[in-house]
Amino acid sequence: MSTEKSFIDQIVAQIQDTVRDMEDSGFLEELAKAPEKAETPQAQETEAPQDTDRQRD
Repeated sequence: MSTEKSFIDQIVAQIQDTVRDMEDSGFLEELAKAPEKAETPQAQETEAPQDTDRQRD
């Protein structure tokens, strides 16, 4: 159990360090000012193509 707790503590510390780095670099402020919809196109959900050429058994 202590190994599991230690592993979780390491992950939490890494996340905290990452967030701190993002705060220090000003990234979070830029992100907060960004428009709600990103300029990059998002993947569209489409139906799988129907394979009509495949012969049935």
